[in-house]
This record gives sequence, C-alpha cells and structure tokens, in this order.
Amino acid sequence: MKYAIFCSSLIFISPVFAYFLGGAKLPALFVALLMLVYFAFGLRKINPVKTLLPLGLVFTLFSVTAIYWQDIRVVGVPVYFYFALLLCALATDKDIDGFIDIASVFMLVLCVGAVVSTVYVVLGGGSLASFPNPDGRINHIFFGTLTNSYWGVLIRPSGIYDEPGAFSFFICAVATLRRLFEKDSNVTWTLLALGLVTMSLAHIVFMIFYFFSDRPKFKYLLAMVGVLSVTFLFLMKSQAFELFQQVFLNRFEIGGDGLLKGDNRTDYMLSAIDILKSYNNVVFWGLSPESYLNGAEFMNSSGLPEIGSNPLGSLVRMGAILSSVYYFILLLLLSSFVRGKKYFAVVGFGMLLLQRDYIYVVSYSLFVVLIVRYTIAHSRMDIKRLRHGV
Repeated sequence: MKYAIFCSSLIFISPVFAYFLGGAKLPALFVALLMLVYFAFGLRKINPVKTLLPLGLVFTLFSVTAIYWQDIRVVGVPVYFYFALLLCALATDKDIDGFIDIASVFMLVLCVGAVVSTVYVVLGGGSLASFPNPDGRINHIFFGTLTNSYWGVLIRPSGIYDEPGAFSFFICAVATLRRLFEKDSNVTWTLLALGLVTMSLAHIVFMIFYFFSDRPKFKYLLAMVGVLSVTFLFLMKSQAFELFQQVFLNRFEIGGDGLLKGDNRTDYMLSAIDILKSYNNVVFWGLSPESYLNGAEFMNSSGLPEIGSNPLGSLVRMGAILSSVYYFILLLLLSSFVRGKKYFAVVGFGMLLLQRDYIYVVSYSLFVVLIVRYTIAHSRMDIKRLRHGV
C-alpha cells in the first residue's frame, strides 16, 4: 500500500504521464482496482464514519451544484479527492510511515539532480530535449531534472514536475509529514535546504514556519549557512548572476506600491474582489463550471481579469458552496499551531495552500488528506508505538 501512496502522490502528477499516457487517470484507475481488491478480500477495513462521511458530504455539495448548473461533469471534479480519502482510509499508520521514508529518499534524489543540473547549466550546459506540458509550456529535459524555466545560463529546476513551484510544494509536503511523524530533523532540513534551488518565495515562507516547528542544531545551521554562502559566491562569479538577480533576488525588493516585487497574488486577489462585487451569484455558485473544468480557456474567452491562484480564486471559480471544503481545510491547518510548536510546520503547509488551492487535483489531494488526517489524529504515543512496531 505504501508504494501505491507513493506513486499516487509523487509520480502520477508528472507531465511525463500527461505526455505519454494522457494524464493520471489510467495509473490512478490501476491503484483504485488495487484498493478494491484489498477491500473485497477483507485485507483492509475502513472506518465508515471517518471515510464515508466526508466523502458523502463533498459528493452532496458537488451534486447540488451540478443540479444548479445542470452539468453532470461537476460531480466528477473532486474524483481525486474521493480517491485520496479511500486510499488513506485503507492505509495503516505503518503504511504511511513507510511511504514517508520512500518519499524522502526520492525527493532527496530529485533535489540532488536539480542542484547538479543547475550547476551544469550555469557552467554552460544545455538541455537534452524538450516536450510540452499539459498547459502548452515547454518542459526542458536535463540529465537530473525537468524545467519550464530555462534562460540559457540559468534554470529553476522542477524535478519531474511541471514547474519549480510544484517541485517546491511537494518537498514541503513531505517535510510536513516528516515533522508530524517526528522523523530525523537533519534529513528534513537537508531536503528543505536543497529545495531552495527552485528559487521559490513560497519555499522560503514555508521554511520560516518550519523553523518555529523544528529548529536545527546550531552546527547544522552553521553548515547550511556556509554552503549557501559558497553557492552565492559561485553565482556571483558566474555569467548567470545578473539573471539570478532578476529571477530571484529582485523579487524581495519593495515596489512603488509598497508590495514585494515578487508578489503577484495581491493583484490577483484584487481582481477576484472586483469580480465578486460585479456578479451577485458568483459568491454562492461561482462563475461557471467551465471556470474550473477548463479554467485557462474560460478566463481567456470571458474577458474577465486574470485571477491566477490566490486565496479568493476558489470562491470566484466555485462559489461558497463548493469552496467551503477548501476554506474549512485552510482554517484547520492555519489554526493547528494551538496544538503545539510541532504544528507550525502544518501552518506553513496551509500557507502554501493559500496560493495553491489545488485540493481536488491528483497528488495535491492526497497530501492534503494525509496532513489533515495526522494533524487531527496523531499523538506522540501513536508515534512511539509505531517506532516499536506495536
């Protein structure tokens, strides 16, 4: 089961599957059949209240909305969320613990490949080949990473994913689960430090919250600062430094409007507020099913301003009825710090969801369900029992 969770959370979302298999539907169907075998032969049991209740609630919300819009496709929008709920229900704590170990090694390998590939490009190396992402952007292939952010002498690596931000998100998601399961701190910090190669502002925000959850030992912190300093000096001496300033460092400058130059979410939020003010029914029912079934095409043809991914994006596209699940999850994650300092990592993950409201997307759904599950139910005694195989 741990390998099914691993593939469903970190592999199927890769654009490689979209390019060669048309997306994650076929491999996800295989895992669904595996879950059916486990359930049919009594190999695993599920808690009907903890599983069927949230599944039924989400199904009801989407069914009501489908009736309102007279569009049956709406019912299928959260299919990966249903999938995640059932897969997590069949998985034991031991399965999840094993998955976290596998995911940690996998992400460390991806991070090392990303760092090596970035150095290779800075030193003058080029891409091996390219192929289109599902959204049409070109994904360049290097021997250790993919990326859609390639400027000749610099890249923002994306691992096996469609963009650097997605790579950073999954690194942080694995780090969050590692903290909930109280895994080795040095490994987690190594993973997060290597993840800085994505040059993601959200990654830095998560690391700040994670620092309050799990402060690294002074020696390790000193070593990390030393490595980052050497890396910065290496970039300063390279022809890529000017581009590095434009792509990353300049995003920390304060613009004339008083906002960070790297902040594009505020403009999206203001556009979302304008739409909510202009259309009365949007608050309850959203713009249209097309806005989340075929988002890019709908926004381009509607003449409405771009709203990207921002905290109000879900409300505009889906309306209060459907987005209530997203906002409930956000509230639960962002308020979890009251449980203790360990949960600041969970708050950091919630901050990531503020700008990536993809709770119904393959892989994202599974990480959201897992982190919510162990934010609510996991205790120190559970972890100790797990460590001793009880």
